[in-house]
Amino acid sequence: MGTVVLVGFMGAGKTTVGRALASGLDVPFHDLDEDLERSFRLPIPEVFARYGEPAFRRAETEALRRVTTSGPAVVASGGGAFCSAPNRDLLRRAGAVSVFLDVPWTVLARRLVGTEDSRPMLDSALAPRELYRRRLPHYRKADLIVPVGASDGPDLVVDRIRHLLTEAACGT
Repeated sequence: MGTVVLVGFMGAGKTTVGRALASGLDVPFHDLDEDLERSFRLPIPEVFARYGEPAFRRAETEALRRVTTSGPAVVASGGGAFCSAPNRDLLRRAGAVSVFLDVPWTVLARRLVGTEDSRPMLDSALAPRELYRRRLPHYRKADLIVPVGASDGPDLVVDRIRHLLTEAACGT
C-alpha cells in the first residue's frame, strides 16, 4: 500500500478517521496541520496572522511532499491543501490515493460551532459555507469519495475507506 491522503473541509473528521485508518493498516499517521504547527512552533491561526496564508500554503506543500515520499502512510491534509492544483499533481506523481470525506454541509456546520478560534479560515471575510462551496469541486477530484453521514462513527468510515481501497487495488 502507498500513501492515503484524506481530504475534505474543516470538521470532516480527517484526523480522527486518519488515526484509526493508520492504526488498522499498521502504517504511520501524519496530520499536516500538526506537522506545520511543530515546524512553525506556532498554532495555525498564529501562523496565518504572522506570516499570511501564502507562507502557510508553501510550507503545507513542502510538508505534503515530505510525507508522500517517506513510505506508506495515512495523511490528514489541511482543509485547503487539496484545493491547490500543484498539490493534487504532487499526490498523483507520488502515487498517493486521495480520499474525500464527503460530509454534508449541515453536519459540518454543527461540528464547526465554537471552533472559530482554532480555524483561521473561519475567521476570514469569506463565510464558512461559501468557502465550503468553493472548495467542494476540488475535493470531488479525489481518487475516492466516501460519503459520511451525521451518525457515522470513525470505525464505519474506516471500513468504507478500506473497502474502496481494496476495490481500487483490484481494479473493480
